[in-house]
Amino acid sequence: MKFFKTFGFMLLTLSIIFIACNKDNSTGPEGFTSADMNRFVGNWAGHYEILENTTADTLKISLGSGDADFSVIIHATTVNPDTVNGYLKDQNTIDIPEQEMGGAPGTATIVINNETITFTQTGFGITGSGNDYKKY
Repeated sequence: MKFFKTFGFMLLTLSIIFIACNKDNSTGPEGFTSADMNRFVGNWAGHYEILENTTADTLKISLGSGDADFSVIIHATTVNPDTVNGYLKDQNTIDIPEQEMGGAPGTATIVINNETITFTQTGFGITGSGNDYKKY
C-alpha cells in the first residue's frame, strides 16, 4: 500500500513539473501576447487638438515594468512633456489611469487601429484628442 501512495505522489509531482515547464510564457496577465504589446511600442507623430487649437504632437511609447504596462511620454516634443504610466486594457487599448499630466490630474486613452493610433486626454473637465498618429 505504501508503494502506491509513494508512486501516486511521484506521479502527481512529475505531472505538476511537466505542466509548469510546458506553460506558454508568451502571454501576459490578461492573455496578451508580446505581439499585442509591441504594436504600441515606438515613436508616434500626429496632431493634437484641445480647445479648438491643433498642433503637431509626438507620443513615445515603451514597455513598462509590469507584464502589461507601458511608459508613455505624452507631448514629447513640446516644452513640457510628461511621462505617464498605463496598462494594456484590451488588445487595442492602453488605459492611463489618473495621474499628473501637465501639472494637473488627468486620464488618457490610446487606441490602435491598424497602423494608426488615437490619443484622448482628459483633465479639469477638458478633453483633448489626437488622431492619425503614425509610427516613425
